[in-house]
Amino acid sequence: MRGMRGYAGVVVAVATGLLATAAGAAPIVLLDQPSYTVAPGGSLTVNVLIDGDSSAPGLQPVAGGLQSAGILLKFSPVNAVVPTESQVVVVPALDDDGFGGPPTKRAVPGEAGFSGFVEFLSPSYTGNLLATITLTNLALSGSYQITPDLFYPLNDSRTNFVDGSLEDIDALITFAPSTVSVPEPGTAFLVTLVAGGLLARRRR
Repeated sequence: MRGMRGYAGVVVAVATGLLATAAGAAPIVLLDQPSYTVAPGGSLTVNVLIDGDSSAPGLQPVAGGLQSAGILLKFSPVNAVVPTESQVVVVPALDDDGFGGPPTKRAVPGEAGFSGFVEFLSPSYTGNLLATITLTNLALSGSYQITPDLFYPLNDSRTNFVDGSLEDIDALITFAPSTVSVPEPGTAFLVTLVAGGLLARRRR
């Protein structure tokens, strides 16, 4: 009896440890840079990433991989635009609706993103890159944020992120915004002028 109790205690301890590990491994969706600088009218290409464990250094895969993912970048339509859905490029492993068709994409004022799946019966995706999205900057100066969020096609409540165990992990994911800075046109010109002058001096 004592042996069984001891065994049960070990099982409980191991299970508790696994739960604590899972709880500590909080995934986060973020962009490849915390801040960007872009000229008025310029293009800005961002990589949307997922880090499976934000408490560990570097980018970690989601435990068990992903069977599906859905992200939406949000920004002020006054500051930026994603002209067409072709500017939303999903990684090949998630570029599917789960049954051999294309993923759902969105490119509307103030939002751009996708909802995609691994192909039916394919292995889970264990990479960090989810999509590459190219925005056109509309702001003439100042700064603004681009914020990742969950993607709900047609305002339905389908699950976005499902791991390799077919568990919904939407509630575990946090999102990190990035800042876009647009220099004053005069400042940008001055920086270019000074850089050109320094280059000319070096050549002399």
